[in-house]
Amino acid sequence: MLRRLVFALYLSLFGSLAHAQWELLPGQASAIGVNARGDAWVVGIDQVEGGHSIYRWTGNDWQIVPGGAVRIDVDPQGNPWVVNSFGNILRLGSSGWQPLPGLARDIGIGADGSVWVVGITPVPGGFAIYRWSGRDWTIVPGGAVSIDVDPRGNPWVVNDSGEVFRYESGAWQLTSMRGTALTVSADGSVWLLGQERVPGGHSIHRLTTKGWRKAPGGAVAISAGRVPWLVNSEGRIYRWETLR
Repeated sequence: MLRRLVFALYLSLFGSLAHAQWELLPGQASAIGVNARGDAWVVGIDQVEGGHSIYRWTGNDWQIVPGGAVRIDVDPQGNPWVVNSFGNILRLGSSGWQPLPGLARDIGIGADGSVWVVGITPVPGGFAIYRWSGRDWTIVPGGAVSIDVDPRGNPWVVNDSGEVFRYESGAWQLTSMRGTALTVSADGSVWLLGQERVPGGHSIHRLTTKGWRKAPGGAVAISAGRVPWLVNSEGRIYRWETLR
């Protein structure tokens, strides 16, 4: 009986890992941003003015880009938006880094181009939340410490208690999970870094039709385009690779 149980558990674990795995990529990072088509940018680990160096994934390695940041995400055109160590918000365009109004702690961009930030003004739940109007930031009721945006332009946030909310039809809806950070992929899949400490950082969870399911590995930063990419507590960068 015990042997059958162990064998069944082995098959279950093997089956879950046989279809996907984390692929180690070169370099080290502290933050990462990926858009819907897979353009990936990272904030490195070396100290520079404004935070840490910024790099773009070329398909084989990371290419440094002038500038410094602590948070990053990428718009549908492949342009990074960053928050630096002073809280400044900047967007990279053809003429270089363009400073935008306001100050922030975190930034998230949806597959539709919607940009949201967590600001620096303390409120219940963390800090104020804002949506980019194209010219300025519009405040939205609520508080958060981490944010990302789904393909329809709706933000998902984690507050300072670890509660996870999604914004739907003008109201915040509480989910059943607690975490530290999250990301929403191009197909709407939600990946969450939980509160549990594991090797590599925090536990990784994916929202499915049957609820939250734990994925292998640990991370301190995560971002998803078609698939999730993560950074672990050692600064190592991984990409979720589906096996065929």
